[in-house]
Amino acid sequence: METDFVQAFDKLSSIMYRLRAPGGCPWDQAATVTSLRGNLVEECFELLDAIDAGQKEHIEEELGDVAINLVMMILAAQDAGLLKAENCLNNACEKLIRRHPHVFAPDKSPVTEGVSLGEVNKNWDKIKDTVEGRQTDHCLDQVPKSFPPLLRAYKLLSKACKYGWKWENSLQAAGKVEEELEECREAEKEGNSSHLEEECGDLLLAATSYVQTLGVNPETALNKANEKFYRRFSFVEDKMKEAKLPLDFQHAESEWKFWTEAKKEGF
Repeated sequence: METDFVQAFDKLSSIMYRLRAPGGCPWDQAATVTSLRGNLVEECFELLDAIDAGQKEHIEEELGDVAINLVMMILAAQDAGLLKAENCLNNACEKLIRRHPHVFAPDKSPVTEGVSLGEVNKNWDKIKDTVEGRQTDHCLDQVPKSFPPLLRAYKLLSKACKYGWKWENSLQAAGKVEEELEECREAEKEGNSSHLEEECGDLLLAATSYVQTLGVNPETALNKANEKFYRRFSFVEDKMKEAKLPLDFQHAESEWKFWTEAKKEGF
């Protein structure tokens, strides 16, 4: 199986080289790291959709598309003089070996045997900071600012947790959510939009912290909630069309009736 995968990767790489070589495809030849950025992001989201839907064949296809974009991006970066393709992969291999001493340590010392998941994570961060020199002035600087807001909030809080900045239990976290909600209500009464926006941000961060304390990934949870809302609202929309009623404030009572029906039917 390992040999089959290596052969398949070699074949993919050969095809990508051929496409970018003289006499290849004009589009592939013109592709750059910058122009491929949007494609990679798009393919990653399509892969996530396939994973969430649990569609085996679709997952396989989308993973292949992500692989295509990654290989193309590596070759484009090489052609631009930014790196050597082999160095890119060799560095990744060295990093994996370096960060897994409990697997690749030559002496298999007692320190590396029977290591727990918590110890693995702690050692991973230690290697990044010391051996690889990735330590920053502030620990939270290691979380990319380009992350989507919810993901960044989750990662910032997770990083802070590693340094002891966390609630003792979910009740404390829930209390913070209630506190921030009350501050939102007060800001709303003031009529100060800037202050209200600030307090809403604090509320969302507190909610993220609460969800995290429960051991739930907020991005996964919100994505499922989004899909549930989509299914139920689409059901309401279809029912309103059948009843020849418009979607507007004047027919809100009918909309809520169909919404309740959607919940009962498991949408």
